Amino acid sequence: MEEEKQSKHPYKIMIGDKIRVFRKDYAGRTYYNAQIQQKNYDGTINKYYRPLNFKKGFDDLANETDIIIKDMFENLRPNKNDSYNPITSLFITDYEIVERQEQIQKQALENFRENLNEFENEYDISDEDLPF
Repeated sequence: MEEEKQSKHPYKIMIGDKIRVFRKDYAGRTYYNAQIQQKNYDGTINKYYRPLNFKKGFDDLANETDIIIKDMFENLRPNKNDSYNPITSLFITDYEIVERQEQIQKQALENFRENLNEFENEYDISDEDLPF
């Protein structure tokens, strides 16, 4: 399995980076964003959100899904309020969904509980079965 590559610059998103995708449903449309952080010299952190676009026919992503970007390009569109500053977004054409450790552990716990319930139902022990 290939190692996850982390960007040297936290405010840039590059091919091969692992990012968390945030989903927002508004007015019948679905919007996706990625969080970018910038650490200042005084230790404070500024958080920004960068819009993401996906090609048609991709799987709908749940909120806070981790993905690894395999192929993308930067997309520009005009800003109606300020013609000198276009709105930039990332157009992701190929990605891989990364399973989060918490989701894997939660699924394993649910499977364990189901197996435990099946085991308890199969073997009913009465007082007559015990030797004491």
